[in-house]
Amino acid sequence: MKETEKIEIMHFSQEGYVEDGKNVYETGKKMTALADKVADE
Repeated sequence: MKETEKIEIMHFSQEGYVEDGKNVYETGKKMTALADKVADE
């Protein structure tokens, strides 16, 4: 794919991005466990 323009994120926080990712991952594990529990009932 041809690059047509570049976009710069002005207020990007890598630490915040990584922390948010960890939180999303942990929430996903809880949701999977809940779905498994509901499916077993």
